[in-house]
Formats: sequence, C-alpha cells, structure tokens
Amino acid sequence: SVQAPAQIYESAFKDTNGIEIHAPSSRLMLNPASPVTLTLISGLDRFVNVKVTKDTGTVILNTTTTRTGVSDRLTAADGSEFYGKKVTLPALGEGKFVVQINVLDLNQKPVATYNYNWLIDVTPPAANALTANTGSGSTAGDVWKLGLEATGQYDFTSSGVSDANGIDKGLIYIYRQDGSLYSTTQMQYDVSGQKMYHTYSKNSVKGTGIPDSNLDEDFTAKVVIFDNAGNSRTLPTQKFRYDNTLGEMTLWAVHDPNTSSSVVPGVSNYPAYKAGMVVNENPIRLVYRIP
Repeated sequence: SVQAPAQIYESAFKDTNGIEIHAPSSRLMLNPASPVTLTLISGLDRFVNVKVTKDTGTVILNTTTTRTGVSDRLTAADGSEFYGKKVTLPALGEGKFVVQINVLDLNQKPVATYNYNWLIDVTPPAANALTANTGSGSTAGDVWKLGLEATGQYDFTSSGVSDANGIDKGLIYIYRQDGSLYSTTQMQYDVSGQKMYHTYSKNSVKGTGIPDSNLDEDFTAKVVIFDNAGNSRTLPTQKFRYDNTLGEMTLWAVHDPNTSSSVVPGVSNYPAYKAGMVVNENPIRLVYRIP
C-alpha cells in the first residue's frame, strides 16, 4: 500500500503509437491518442476536485468526485494500492494545460492543492527518407549496394529531423532477408545539422549492427525517430546489400618469353595459368587476380 497525500499517482492513456501508458505524475509531457484517466490518491472521507485549464484561460473541465469510501480501494499499474478516485478527462488537444487537484474535506473545504503543468504533443517529428553516401558502392535502384570502404565515413542518414518539443532518439533496425531482426541500434543525432545518422563503414571498420555479408543477401533497414513526447515517425524501409568479405586471390597468368599472347591488359607474354602447364623460365613470374 501507499501512504501519500492526495495527488495524481498515474495518468493512463493509449499513446500515438498505440501503446497503453501509465505515466507517473512526474511526467508532464504527454502524447495521448485517447482520453486520459487520472488515478488520484486521496485517502478516506475526502472529495477531490479536478480542474483542467488551457493556457488561454479556457476551463476544459471542473468536476468534483463523490466522497471516497472503503469501496474506493484502487490498485495502480505497478501494483500499489491506496484509497482514491479515477477521473477521465475529455479530449484535450495539443497545447499547454494546468491540471489542478484540490483535496476537499467532508464539508468540501480545500485542505490541499496540487498543480501539474502539462504539455500535450501528439505531432510526430519531421524527418526525410533515408539516404546513404557511398564510395565504391551505389544507391541506384531499389536495393542499395553498400560495403566496407577503406577510408572515410559512410552513413545511413535522415535529414530534416526536427520537432517543436525536441528529438529524443532514433533507432535503426536491420532485418535479414528471411524477415528476422538482426540488430537494433541507436542512431547519432546532429542537432545543428538536423540529421539522424548511422555509420555503416568508417576507415575499414564495419558499423555497429551491420551483418557480415558477401553482397549476396537483401537486408532491410528501418528507422524510427522519436520526439521528447514519445511520438514517433517510421521512415520508408530501404533494402540494401553489404559486402565486407574479401575474396581469395587466384593465380591468373604466368610469364612466358616464348609467347606474345597475354590475358593481362597492356602487358605481353602473360598467357593464362593452367594446371600442369609448361613454364619456360626460371625464376618464374606470376600474376594473381585480386577480387
């Protein structure tokens, strides 16, 4: 059980992501997509007045509960128990609100007052579809061809990332071709540049959460960006292939002074290597093909 003066213990609502939320009273920025139900601690033999006022001065709600009795034993989402009341607020819309809780005695005289300054934000953050810079790779077509680059930094990037009440985070999910989730990684946010990015290659080092591959599997990148109120924007998914597998060198040609033919462009006397072939010089000179 909880022994506490009258106050909001939690605010329950379904948020803009379709998730059931039980927000503590310390959370003042909310993103409800449904009416908010207040769970109020009051103790026995108390009335509770709830007044909601918009910052313009408009009173949205002013209601007083019935007296709390022994039948008003409540259990919060975290299992805490106390005597109190539940009050469901009307749809508030976006903006700033003052939620005032007045505790009244049996004569309905105020004995305590609590004020909560709420900000309601149900607008998702702004963000543009993913792009990627490349070195030897390509973002042409539906499936990007990316890979490990020797030097420089190469990123998945969403530009134009902003929100009136601030950005919380961005997550990039990488899925394998069979649809299974391979990794979930928090992205970097450049506040001044208003871009969210995740590095897939930097100076020959593979980025965090990027699977090993030989450019032979279609992966899917999904990015979700959250603002400080909890609203999210999911960007269009992007398929890509990735190559960080070095192939084996193969013996390609052998120098032969007795023939002018060559499989090496711009150089003569290098016929193709064949197992068991006769080599007409010693020491021998070989050409290997590097993938």
